[in-house]
Amino acid sequence: MENFLKRYKYPLIFGGIGLILAILFITVGFLKTILLVIFTLIGSYLGYYLQSIGFFDQFKRY
Repeated sequence: MENFLKRYKYPLIFGGIGLILAILFITVGFLKTILLVIFTLIGSYLGYYLQSIGFFDQFKRY
């Protein structure tokens, strides 16, 4: 089983993403789903950028 998951890791991940997008298209509609995807990508990029410049390090107390 572990070998199966290692071998087909990316097809399983993207299959799950495709399933989630298909469910969103059916339930909330095309434009709302696209808007949701855009905001998710913007939020992910912003989080990655803030982490790369060390923004959150100033809030950590040792």
